[in-house]
Amino acid sequence: MCIRDSMNSKIDLFRMNSLRVISFILEPQYISQFERYIKNAINEKVNAIASAAIICGFHLYPKNVELVKKWSNEITEKLNSKNTQTHYHALVLLHEIKKQDLVSFIKVLVNITRDSGFTNPLAIIQVVRFIKEVIQGGELDSSTEGDFVEYLTKLVHKNNDMIVLEAAKTLCDMKNLTNKELTQTVSVLSIYLLSSSSVSKFAALKILNKLISNPIRVNLLGNTQDIENLLNDNNKSLSSLAISILLKVCKEDNIEKLLAQIFDYMSEISDEFKIDIIKSVQNFVRKLPKKFRVLLNFLSNCLKGEGSYEVKRSCVDAVDFMINEIPESKEAALLQLAEYIEDCSHAALHIKILNMIRKVANQLNNPSKFIRFINNRILLEDSEIRAAALGALGGLSLENRDLAKDIVPILQSHVDDPEDEVRQRSVYYLNELQSTPAVTSAKPVHLGFKDIDRIERFLINNLAQIKKSADPTSIGLEKIEEFYKSNPQARGAADKKEEVQAQEAAEEVHLDQDAKDYIELNQMKKLIKENEYLSSLGELRLMTSPKDLTDTKSDFYVTCTKYMFDSFILLELKVRNKLVNQILKDVCAEIVLSTNDLKIAHIFKAELIRPDQTGSIFISIAKNPELRIILTKANCYLKYVVCETNSRGEITNSYDDEYMIDDIEINAADYLRPLVLPNKTFKREYEKYVSAVELSQSFMLGFKTLESAIKALIQHFGMYVCDESEVIDTKNKFHTLLLAGKYLGVQPVFAMLMMGIDANRGCLCKLQVKSEDETVASDIIGSFSIL
Repeated sequence: MCIRDSMNSKIDLFRMNSLRVISFILEPQYISQFERYIKNAINEKVNAIASAAIICGFHLYPKNVELVKKWSNEITEKLNSKNTQTHYHALVLLHEIKKQDLVSFIKVLVNITRDSGFTNPLAIIQVVRFIKEVIQGGELDSSTEGDFVEYLTKLVHKNNDMIVLEAAKTLCDMKNLTNKELTQTVSVLSIYLLSSSSVSKFAALKILNKLISNPIRVNLLGNTQDIENLLNDNNKSLSSLAISILLKVCKEDNIEKLLAQIFDYMSEISDEFKIDIIKSVQNFVRKLPKKFRVLLNFLSNCLKGEGSYEVKRSCVDAVDFMINEIPESKEAALLQLAEYIEDCSHAALHIKILNMIRKVANQLNNPSKFIRFINNRILLEDSEIRAAALGALGGLSLENRDLAKDIVPILQSHVDDPEDEVRQRSVYYLNELQSTPAVTSAKPVHLGFKDIDRIERFLINNLAQIKKSADPTSIGLEKIEEFYKSNPQARGAADKKEEVQAQEAAEEVHLDQDAKDYIELNQMKKLIKENEYLSSLGELRLMTSPKDLTDTKSDFYVTCTKYMFDSFILLELKVRNKLVNQILKDVCAEIVLSTNDLKIAHIFKAELIRPDQTGSIFISIAKNPELRIILTKANCYLKYVVCETNSRGEITNSYDDEYMIDDIEINAADYLRPLVLPNKTFKREYEKYVSAVELSQSFMLGFKTLESAIKALIQHFGMYVCDESEVIDTKNKFHTLLLAGKYLGVQPVFAMLMMGIDANRGCLCKLQVKSEDETVASDIIGSFSIL
């Protein structure tokens, strides 16, 4: 009662303290008794009380999720509060409530970024972090993501360091931004490198270091003078990060000088930065293969220096990477590792290096030099390392019998070793050496029918030259493959059969899908005939696959299926009720179309949707009779009555509610279906329709590469890609994409898209469409306005 009295007190301090305490002392079953008091406190005009109530809701949320969710509207209103503390707390609680329903929370973020009413730096930083969270979730459309990027770019130019750095960090973490779009952000971060604050410099360096870890972003750092000046900074954290960045952007001429400079600092920096530096050096192995001796010398010095196990393991991994990437470095690198294990104190690294020696040593001219290093491990180390060393010697001798005379005595001396594992390995390898013949280095070549066919064609065409040649490699597989690639006319029956099978397989995929669509379409036609109104819409031509309008984890899982008629479009919204103890009644959809060429004709609502059940809402849309393909993006939300039930299923309370869902898009692909054509027959089919109308128009599209343009255009039209025209020939400046389809699954439509990339203007595209219906051809060209 004391808490209840304090919550009703006229003294603000008492009310605030009671709200702060109640979330910690109240048992879950009693929370509903105090709901009214907390809800009233959220609406309180005194900001301190409202803020305390919101914090109370945050702590109560894990105990009673459904109860706190009911306060969503009140908490949303508090986002508009002029009090910085109140709208910060409201934002955090609203995220907690809506984090399972990202679509709804994204709309909240969009409103915040457009209004820009937040003045609290902490609140703005929290908005930036929430934007990063939804971007990484991958559930944003391109326009919303563009709005967020614009908002973050504005924040980069604010006066508050915390806001600038947080916004810059989020922008730099976005993988789909171009280098040009990040130029301003990098320039701002470069200014922070001259700051008097070590914290600001460290934050800017850390963001830049992570950014240029992506090789594509390295060119963003043109001038590194400011970073080089930080090498001599007294703060070792700053100098360590500066080293890491300089390694990532270093040119070949400066690598030796830089590595020598870095090694002087290695003993003073933390293990975390040592590992980062070693990984940067490892990246140079592939970039600068001619400098492998310089890189190997640096890694060898790091191995001999001080450092934890993780540092040493990173060095060994880097050397292993070098051995695999640069064959010339094998002997020198392996010798460095062999010398290191003389003083190594980590058993795991001992075993790793011994295994590397076993795999690589026989590839060198003089593998016997490594026997001494391995034998020392047998004499000086414990049983685990001794067993690994015997395994390495045994493996070397099995692969190279010339080494057996030196290795067998060592194996024999450990037959009576006190450790079982060591003794068993010695006996095993001795038996193997006595019982198995020498292993040859030649590997058998397994030939298939296609290979045999190629060999036959090669011999027929080159028999005279082979007889004259004394070179045994003149009939090697490499020569045969080279001949085959340079003489496509010499292809044999196996290759032609393989091409035919590939074409048939591609067509079968479409045929299987067509058969599946045909069955589903006929089932839907039967259902439509049973309804008097739906049967009046005409013949059902096409239906699309269901598209999610909400997240699968949200309270309501909603999908949309589109049914295409000649003069109508029918939308089916399937709503799955995932709420517990709540029944939905009179569920309908409010939809706002973005074009006047489509009109809502009728809406059939779902009468009742029980928990864990699905109901359907049907919306019929009338088309402008003068048009064929009409595109739109419709805003949509659900309206319904929520009926709360008790454990016996009795309704205890009911109220009206709404639920925002994703926009419904009607695209060109919804009207078109693929028309499968055999390979190399597009031109013939295109010219067959002599009386068809042919329209063309040129466009400037916002794509930066041909690959992205082709992918987007195929998705936009949903038509069949003919003659393998999605494959780009890099020798040609321009590319032609060939598409074939059927409007509403009935009328053939052909499209040719000639495109090229201009460095200054972007993607240039000429679209040529052929159809027997001029309106269809015109509407397809008009659909390009959304690209």
